[in-house]
Amino acid sequence: VVVTRSDSVVLLPRFTGVRRAEVLNRARCLAQRLCEEAASRLAPTTVSVGVSAFCRDLSQLPHGFRTAQAAIDIGRRIRGPRSVHCWDEMGAYQLLHAMKGSDEARAFVARNLDPLLNLPWARAEPLVSTLETVLACRGNIEQAATRLHIHRNTVRYRLERIRRLLGRDPLEHTLETEPALALRKLV
Repeated sequence: VVVTRSDSVVLLPRFTGVRRAEVLNRARCLAQRLCEEAASRLAPTTVSVGVSAFCRDLSQLPHGFRTAQAAIDIGRRIRGPRSVHCWDEMGAYQLLHAMKGSDEARAFVARNLDPLLNLPWARAEPLVSTLETVLACRGNIEQAATRLHIHRNTVRYRLERIRRLLGRDPLEHTLETEPALALRKLV
């Protein structure tokens, strides 16, 4: 089942006689081909494709449709348009999506990141990008500097600025920092 709406496509594939991992792989390949074909035929329009959670039977299709739409919503926020977003690959974003728009989510982000996010965008963006990259590199400054294409001392300087702004070391409070960074993309 394929449903188009606006500039997104929801893919609810049905493959028989294969295991769940193979279903996801086939659905991803189909979605990627669909995305590429749409991009070549509909340019400059962008198309995002969402692949639903695994559905064992027709009674699960409404849930599948919601998860495919959620995958597109999350995927666009974290990866941008023109891509394939699989619900089963969203990891912790599945849980965070359930909190989207809630007062608790906004309060959590504010409590953990407001001093940083209240800066003008041009000053906040490199700091947030640095923080996300350092966390993705598990605190490895050298690796983060390489990924960011900046000097390691620039990474250290930015981390020190972040520490002063937040009043704590975000690398020592990753259980708060990482979800807050992810949630800010959803609220």
